[in-house]
Formats: sequence, structure tokens, C-alpha cells
Amino acid sequence: MGGPIIIGKMAGDIAKTGFLNLLEFTALLSAILAFINILPIPALDGGHLVIILIEGARRKPLSVGAKVRIQQVGMAILLVLMLFIFYNDISRLLQ
Repeated sequence: MGGPIIIGKMAGDIAKTGFLNLLEFTALLSAILAFINILPIPALDGGHLVIILIEGARRKPLSVGAKVRIQQVGMAILLVLMLFIFYNDISRLLQ
């Protein structure tokens, strides 16, 4: 697992091996990001789809307050995950 720092380092290393390899890496990275975006984490698109499905099952919309709280929890999860990933990236570079 690597974050933006490791991805940048990998992209630089791959770019040295040739443009087609860099293009393949970029396509793979794009596919991985698309998959992550559809995960059912509230702040991501997959989370929005889950909220829509819940509203459809209930046959009435969630309150604005409930949606805001759900989004706040999702953002908190993402922020913690981002901090963990940045910490991992920096500790890898320092070793």
C-alpha cells in the first residue's frame, strides 16, 4: 500500500523504463482509483449510492442532518486513512 509520495516515486522509476510502461502504470492507477471511489465509504461516490439505495428502500429521503452526519463520519474515516498512508510513505522513504 502506498500513497501519493510512493506513487510519485514509482511513476518516476517507471518513466525511466519507457513511455509505454508509464502509460500502462497510469492506466492501472486510474482503474484502481475508480475501484476505490465506488467503495461504500460515505464521502465517496459509492457512499452516495448506498444513501440513495437506503432512501429507495425506505421510500422517503433521509433528513439533511442524517446525511450531513453520515458524510462527516465518512470524511473522518478518509482523513484517518490519509494520515496513515502519508505516515507509511514518509517512514518508507526514511528507512
